[in-house]
Amino acid sequence: MEYGIIVLLPPIVTVVLALITKKAWEPLIAGGTLAFIISDGLNFFGPWMDGWYTVFDGDGVWLMLCVGFIGVFGILLEESKGAYGIGKLISKLAKTEKRSLFVAWIIGILMFIDDYSNALTVTSAMKPVTDPLKIPREKLAYVTNSTAAPVCILVPLSSWYVFFGGLINKEEAIKGTGLGDGFDIYIGSIPYMFYGWVALLIVPLVILGIIPNIGKMKAAYKRVAETGDVFSKASQKYNLITAEEAVKTKDGKALNFIVPMAVVIAGTLYTGDLLIGLIWSTVAAGILYMVNKTMTFYEWVECLYKGWADMAQMFFVMMTAIFVKVAFDNIGLAEYVVNHVAPLLSSETFPVIVFIVVSALAFCTGNNWGVPAITIPMVAPLAVACDANIFMAMGALLSGAAFGSHACFFSDTTILTAKCSGISNMEHALSQIPYAATAAIISIILFIAVGYLG
Repeated sequence: MEYGIIVLLPPIVTVVLALITKKAWEPLIAGGTLAFIISDGLNFFGPWMDGWYTVFDGDGVWLMLCVGFIGVFGILLEESKGAYGIGKLISKLAKTEKRSLFVAWIIGILMFIDDYSNALTVTSAMKPVTDPLKIPREKLAYVTNSTAAPVCILVPLSSWYVFFGGLINKEEAIKGTGLGDGFDIYIGSIPYMFYGWVALLIVPLVILGIIPNIGKMKAAYKRVAETGDVFSKASQKYNLITAEEAVKTKDGKALNFIVPMAVVIAGTLYTGDLLIGLIWSTVAAGILYMVNKTMTFYEWVECLYKGWADMAQMFFVMMTAIFVKVAFDNIGLAEYVVNHVAPLLSSETFPVIVFIVVSALAFCTGNNWGVPAITIPMVAPLAVACDANIFMAMGALLSGAAFGSHACFFSDTTILTAKCSGISNMEHALSQIPYAATAAIISIILFIAVGYLG
């Protein structure tokens, strides 16, 4: 059955609610429910429940388990202070500002499994190294956040790979291309994730001074020069750490990071299954930490609980995004958009349009999970319909999500990085926005150039 232009109402309502509430889960629920009301009227509840049942098929269970064990893996690395041990090991060579910031950048690249764990471990490892060198916390926060989301989209072992690969895998238009499943498409899109590459590579240029300190970052360095304070007076409330907590962070062993990370990579490559790699690494970490007395068996079990709990928000958004995809398919949204929009698009300009639109939505809402979940069901069939490079289109979409996560003043990653760095989220956001904007502009140029030349 065709419903006409009314099929645009659910995604519009979803986006508007996301802009107003700055939330991801609730707008997705509202949009999906409205789609079932359009298709089934007052008798929508039965089909609505059926839509939820389809979420928890074989792929849904695999995604759920991956998300949970990624959370567990991150908590184990955090609680074991393994990243701090790596920081201590490398910091023996980091006696200057540039070297120490390069250490932070390298640890951030190594912590590719999840952007939340990345922010937590890099800042906890590096604050004791960078503070004595009088490096502004704003600079540490910038290096951390500019590595977190970008590296997570570029490495196909991360929470982003699981989340977005799973969503792409649900698209029938993708399956019809013969290019593989959603995870194959994700991997093929990595070379085209221009924002991730550019944002990540700008960091060493900033560290070396090739790209100078700008705006609020320059003001932060002026503050340090005049007062010696690595954070502002307004941020003192974020730096009240007890003596017990300070001692606890100094017990990290490098092996507590190296062994679990090596197992997850080796296990995934050997079996071809990220979930198996994560389970193996969780067990290996537990054995190692009990042998070297980092934690007891019961503390390891507590990490299992905490890891799953920490990923609850991502789990709910992911499952709801799949539900919304089912709901939108039920009213024929993709077909309507393809029939009416595809004739207006060209294969050359489609990727840059996707990047700009998704970047704007993600930046305005802070929903780096929710916005792609809304847009994938429309972008995938449109890319196929206008004969665009599907890998570049998905790379553009994920680049836009990374930009929103990185640059938005109130995104979860920005707030978490600021909190862990001991500054306010506005201090962090305003000091890093010139560099994020530079990466976005370069990405736009690349999408245009490759769109026409590729």
